[in-house]
Amino acid sequence: MPHVNSSSQADTDGLTSSAIPLRPLYQLIIFWTLLILGFAAWDSYQFYLSQLTTAKAVARDNFNKDLVYRRWATMHGGVYVPITERTPPNPYLSHIPDRDITAPSGKSLTLMNPAYMTRQVHELAREQYDLRGHITSLKPIRPANVADAWETEALKAFESGASESMSQEMIDGESYIRFMKSMSVEEACLKCHASQGYKNGDVRGGISISVPWAPYRERVLSAIPGKATTFGIVWIVGVIGIVTGRRNLQHYLDERDRAEEEKLAMQQHLQNARKLESLGVLAGGLAHDFNNILATIIGYCGILKFRPEKVADSIPEIEKAAERAAELCRQMLAYAGKTQSVIMQVDMTTLVDEMVRLLKATIPQNTVIKVDLAADATMIQGDSEQLRQIVKNLIINASEAIGEAQGELRISLATTEIREGDPLRDYQGKFIAAGRYACLEVTDTGCGMDDEIRSKIFEPFYTTKFFGRGLGMPATLGIIAAHKGALQLFSQPGQGTTIKVYLPAA
Repeated sequence: MPHVNSSSQADTDGLTSSAIPLRPLYQLIIFWTLLILGFAAWDSYQFYLSQLTTAKAVARDNFNKDLVYRRWATMHGGVYVPITERTPPNPYLSHIPDRDITAPSGKSLTLMNPAYMTRQVHELAREQYDLRGHITSLKPIRPANVADAWETEALKAFESGASESMSQEMIDGESYIRFMKSMSVEEACLKCHASQGYKNGDVRGGISISVPWAPYRERVLSAIPGKATTFGIVWIVGVIGIVTGRRNLQHYLDERDRAEEEKLAMQQHLQNARKLESLGVLAGGLAHDFNNILATIIGYCGILKFRPEKVADSIPEIEKAAERAAELCRQMLAYAGKTQSVIMQVDMTTLVDEMVRLLKATIPQNTVIKVDLAADATMIQGDSEQLRQIVKNLIINASEAIGEAQGELRISLATTEIREGDPLRDYQGKFIAAGRYACLEVTDTGCGMDDEIRSKIFEPFYTTKFFGRGLGMPATLGIIAAHKGALQLFSQPGQGTTIKVYLPAA
């Protein structure tokens, strides 16, 4: 009779509700809120940086403009302009012979050098745009051109090799972007500055440009409402999506639970039907076997009634029939796990070896037997007679599965360790408890089994051979359960069968 794994038992205790708790929803909304706030802060910071970059670019452009027209004036040796109250003759050019001239029209003109011209342009830019410019050096000719603290630090840095300096500073209580770049002495500059000891290429000083930050700050502040509206809309859409998604997921889970409950109800119905069928088979098998036994007993009793001289021949046959009835009862008790056990230390290595030697004579010659038993004693706590029945049933079952074809029967015994978390399951799909086990493995190269046979092999009185034999495998399963062991079954049609029995080691 081929071996089989019965189908795993459905959980009939019902399903717990798959209701999604509210806490993850709140956590997700909080995460989404923090994410939006983070993006909003990052976007605002990036806009602030863009305005800061623009203000710095304006400062640099103004410096370049000042440098260009300064060089233009230097290239021409200065320019003559009318003398006015705002533009008096430059006292620092008094050593220039032609500082003041009179035009043919009689208009008085004075020479304006590049520094003088740059200063007046800076004054005009400050009046109209609050854009501050200052030409300065560490050794100014004009006292008003003396460097302030920030400019002094920048000029010292220029002498150490730096070419420019830029930062955000406070001037008169207002924030400015300050930029300063060094100016080197050129040949045309020596006309006015040679007397100070400068040579061509020396760092003469620098022009500082201060751009007011207020307009750019206003742009940053005015952009906040629009950005807040945009990110607020995105946040609201996200929250709606999260809530809607949770509702849809809950609906899906509810539908899945209903479908699972219907499936379990159907499985329960089928399981009940199978139980009734199994009970019918059990009752029919028992009735058939006991009917045969009783027929034997009644038959020999009838012989004794009419032919008392046959008592010597009849009594042994009646005893055999009674013994078969007693064995049938013992198998039923083993199947139900109600057998009275005599627990003791059992050496499984010796027990299996004895049973193999005893059963070899009953196994057909076409079957090759290979035995691989542990060298050391494999001790367990159990009932030796019941354990012999396990070994006997598995070997006979495997031998019958091979049938008349040439085949091989392999029997092995070893100690194995199952650790916590190992994914080993028994034939019902339940995890095998962690611990040390004596593992008995019986493998045949017989016909194997399909799903239908595997689902019925442990049912009482089920057999693929002939009617009337069917308690061997159910009894084996009952004994294993009584010893707190486990059974695994592996089989495919045409590929043979392997049964592993795990019994807790002593």
